[in-house]
Amino acid sequence: MKNYIIATLTILLTACGGSSPVSLGVLEIESTPPTQTSTSFGNTKVIDGYISGANVFVDMNYNFIQDADEPSALYNNETNTYYWESSQFENIETFTASCFYNRPRIAEVPVGAYDEDRGYVEEAYDLYFIPFDDRSANVTPFTTIIASYLNDGATPEMTVSECCAEQGDAVEEDMKFRFNSLIGELQNKFNVDITYFYED
Repeated sequence: MKNYIIATLTILLTACGGSSPVSLGVLEIESTPPTQTSTSFGNTKVIDGYISGANVFVDMNYNFIQDADEPSALYNNETNTYYWESSQFENIETFTASCFYNRPRIAEVPVGAYDEDRGYVEEAYDLYFIPFDDRSANVTPFTTIIASYLNDGATPEMTVSECCAEQGDAVEEDMKFRFNSLIGELQNKFNVDITYFYED
C-alpha cells in the first residue's frame, strides 16, 4: 500500500505544479561511530534500507546547500543514527535546539555509501526532510517527494547567522503553512495519515 501511494503521490505532486521529484539512484560506507554524549541532539536516520556513509546536514537558512556554518552530522553505526553535538553550532549566535528542529535536513548519499537493503551505492543522490514537528527525523524517498514540492520557489536570501532570527522564523512559518496545506490535501484524497510515511 505504501509503495502504491508513493508512486501515486509522485505523479500527483508533479501534476500539482511542484518540481520534478529528485532522481534517486541505486542505494549505500561504513564508519566508526563517535560516542554520543549528553550534548548530542538531532537524531536522524537516512532510510531506504538504513544508509551509512552519507553527508547529513541541517539546512539552517533554507538554501538547500551546505554552508560553512552548517556542520555535518556524526554517525553512530550501532543505532544507524546521525546526530550533532551542540558545540558544532557555536558560530550561530542565536542558535537554539528549536530552531534546529524546524529546519530541513539533507542527506547527500555518495557513491560507495552503504544501504543495508541494497548494498553499496553506485550512483550518488540526495534525500530531503522537511520537518513538521520536533520528532526524530527519518530522511526517506517519501520525505524527498514532499520536499520536492515544498522547495519549489525562490530561495530566500538569508545568511546562516540570520537563520534563527526573525527572517528565519518567517520562512519557517511559510514552510509550515505550505506543508500543512499539502498534507491536508493528500489526507483528504487518500484517507491516510501522512505521518505514517515519516516513520522508521
